[in-house]
Amino acid sequence: MSILIPIVTLIIGWKRIPLHYSLFAVILILFATIYPMGTANALTSVPRFMTVVFPVTIIFASIKWPRFDHIYLALTLPIFALNVLLFLNHYWVA
Repeated sequence: MSILIPIVTLIIGWKRIPLHYSLFAVILILFATIYPMGTANALTSVPRFMTVVFPVTIIFASIKWPRFDHIYLALTLPIFALNVLLFLNHYWVA
């Protein structure tokens, strides 16, 4: 899921950012998925690698839908809270 959101966002909004930002984002996404470290659960740290793909954030910021920011917060805040709880209970460290 965390790899699909940046990919879909880049496909939909690649015209909203300069070409070199799009290429940078594609290279970062490819690097994170093609060269996983280790063998067991190799893609578990993909969410951490996707946070540095800042062109995706620029695309989200450029969306001018009337209530997109409220919908985005309503979807991401529970995920953030879940990740904080998992981290505090030592179930997830990435």
